[in-house]
Parts: sequence; structure tokens; C-alpha cells
Amino acid sequence: MFDHLRKWLTSNLDWFFIISGNVFVLVCLALIVTPLGNVRIGGKDAEPDYTYFAGSPCCSPPAWALA
Repeated sequence: MFDHLRKWLTSNLDWFFIISGNVFVLVCLALIVTPLGNVRIGGKDAEPDYTYFAGSPCCSPPAWALA
């Protein structure tokens, strides 16, 4: 049943998936170039709870080999 549904969706609604992806990309680009991209969650005085690179060693492939 699910295989038939997947085939029907991808053959009849492929245009919807493509348009949805394009809209998502355009919204992200619009947020980057408009003033809304500068909105800081938490207000003007908000500071991050963690540093930006604290978790990066855990996400790299060599760290996976060590685990």
C-alpha cells in the first residue's frame, strides 16, 4: 500500500515537492537579506549559553573513530 502511495505521490505531485523546496530556499534567502535576519532571539542583551565551537570536535568524523 505504501509503495503504491509513494509512486502515486511522486508521479502526480512532483511539481508540489519542487515548488515547496524552491519556496523554502527563497524564504531563507529573504530572511538573510531583510532586516528580519538581524533579529536576535532573546532580545538585545541575550548571550549564547554555549560557545559556537564547543561541540564541533564531537561532530567531526575522526571523533567518531575514537568513540
